[in-house]
Amino acid sequence: MASPNPIVELAQRCVERLEACRAAGESSYPVPLDQLLAEAAGPITTYSDAQRARAVKHASFRQRCFVAHPKHPDAPVVLVEDLAEMAASPKLFQFACRHVPGGPPWLAADLKKAVAKPLQAAFDQALRSRATAMAESSVAIAARVAFSADERLELQILSVLGRPMAAPFPTLRQLAELAGLSPLKLASRLKKLASSARFLAHAAPLLDKHLDSPIAVRAEADGMARRAVSIELLVRTARTDKKRLIARKELLKKASASVRPAVQAFLEEQLAAGGSLGAVAAIRDGREWKFFLLDDLEPTAVRWRLTSTPTNGESPADLATFAAQLAMAFDRLDGESGGHNQVSLRQLRTALPAWERAAFDSRLSSLRQSGEYTLSGMQHRGGVSPEDQEAGIREGGVLRIFLSRLRSRDLP
Repeated sequence: MASPNPIVELAQRCVERLEACRAAGESSYPVPLDQLLAEAAGPITTYSDAQRARAVKHASFRQRCFVAHPKHPDAPVVLVEDLAEMAASPKLFQFACRHVPGGPPWLAADLKKAVAKPLQAAFDQALRSRATAMAESSVAIAARVAFSADERLELQILSVLGRPMAAPFPTLRQLAELAGLSPLKLASRLKKLASSARFLAHAAPLLDKHLDSPIAVRAEADGMARRAVSIELLVRTARTDKKRLIARKELLKKASASVRPAVQAFLEEQLAAGGSLGAVAAIRDGREWKFFLLDDLEPTAVRWRLTSTPTNGESPADLATFAAQLAMAFDRLDGESGGHNQVSLRQLRTALPAWERAAFDSRLSSLRQSGEYTLSGMQHRGGVSPEDQEAGIREGGVLRIFLSRLRSRDLP
């Protein structure tokens, strides 16, 4: 009968011993590598140093066990499924401190390098989480770890973000002020922070590199993105005095990458359902949706009417959309015919096929009542084509077939 392979035997004994240590509780787990090998070997069986080194590298050991740093015999060892718990273990912190020259305090970046690469990101995050939480056990560790100026700034902002807030989604500027910092003096550093990978692992800004961007913890990022007030802020950020219609692609570019998919999904849902976007309205320009602020509608009478309850039963969002589409069509058709401030209803109905006759007439009536447009009949001799007669509106026995503006509009 062939004798068992001592390397395979030792590797299997290490796995069994490690499982027993985990079952014994936190005081016995994780286990230093040299202690694990000694306890697995037992008091009688002896293994050479070469056999011990090969056992740690054997597949049966590596499939079940993880060593914090294979080159150091005092490195903590855990079962692979407990890797996340190991990152936050005080025993791992103590091991890293032993292998970093100098200190205390130790630089967080140096401590991270003292552990194996697969563990570095989680260990670095554990150090920051301890310092941010400022629990009693964390204060002792945080006091022994030195952070760079940017790392301290990150910890301060995240610490404030984790507090209960009266208003949801504070801005980056507000978080800095609550942390006792000067947002203006630290503006460039704060903007850089808000786009860093470490910060984005915990927080999500609505806007990229913007002091007045709302910030949400990652778990609430979708909720922040799916609000009409967030769409309004994106439009306000994208618009200028010369450019007030914002294409959907331009609007989405203003959203940070961490919330852009949620913003896009919210827009598609609202556009498909005809839902409200609050202070923002949308119009379709060919195949493209464009967005504008209701505040940009002129004159004031129209703006007031669109944000109040319309008398004809249509929603403010529908009336805003119709008003913007009508204005664009009127400008184009009037310009093509010489700019005489007169466009036929036949042409306008053709240019706006999405609006059925009843909806078109109802919304046009609202805009006429607000003093925006007026209708007139024939101003010269000659017959009226059957198409113009069909498209016209008959009021008080008069067939009105031409639309004219009473006041100029200030849409882009």
